[in-house]
Amino acid sequence: ENGAKSKGDCAEVVKDALGEFALHEENFWIVLRLYRLKCHQMMDPNHRFAPYVDAMPNEFPEFTHEEMECLPFYARYAAQYQEKKFDAFCNAVETLMKDNGEDENKNKGGKEDDADVSSIGFSTQNAEDVSTFKWAFRAVNSRFWKTNPPPELNMEQTSELVPFGDMMNHRDPPNVQMVPLPDSTNHVCFAYLGDDNDDGENDDDDGDETCYERDLFLSYGQPCNPHRFLVIFGFVPNSQYMPNVWSHLAYPDTNPYGSSAQADQMTFDA
Repeated sequence: ENGAKSKGDCAEVVKDALGEFALHEENFWIVLRLYRLKCHQMMDPNHRFAPYVDAMPNEFPEFTHEEMECLPFYARYAAQYQEKKFDAFCNAVETLMKDNGEDENKNKGGKEDDADVSSIGFSTQNAEDVSTFKWAFRAVNSRFWKTNPPPELNMEQTSELVPFGDMMNHRDPPNVQMVPLPDSTNHVCFAYLGDDNDDGENDDDDGDETCYERDLFLSYGQPCNPHRFLVIFGFVPNSQYMPNVWSHLAYPDTNPYGSSAQADQMTFDA
């Protein structure tokens, strides 16, 4: 169409708006896509991606200011980085829509059933827009992964969010691995690796669960980095890596049960 910006033009607008967070530009487009799907789901419960959106959590963990202040240094840095990254993403999507109207969807993989996207906008002044965009931002942050294409395909890694394939919980070691399909750039399969107690027989005397009915687990990576897990996923994979969490309560010097000088020692068992 006349006046429609090219895919490259849209990408340049986004990179400029992201500033120092331009290295996350690929991630930005996934967040924007999920934001649009969430908006579609709210407008049309029968949208083809509505079952996927409905199956996702309604909200994701978020630290309060007090909680962030008492995080260990690396976790606090990571949490503050995510806040700044979100602000940059908000600036980028608002800039893109002002600069390009509704055309960015056509240039970034919009489908025919997205024909009504002109009714989907974004403004940092609209609390509902920001809340929905933050939902998409946190969902993608905790659910996307980098592909690992076979060397013979000579392809670079890309960021992906695979509906329903992103819903497996973490375990290290995992019993499922994502495997790219041979000669495919767009499809993956999930291979069951097996568990130590797989023997093809029932797990218990009642015969209620067989080896084909067990929970499936992926590894979220860096299992020995509790700070990353706490900030991105909202939990610590193993309490031995972070046995204590810091209290944000501060006692005055006159308090007989403690003093402000001892605040750093005030912890609770995780």
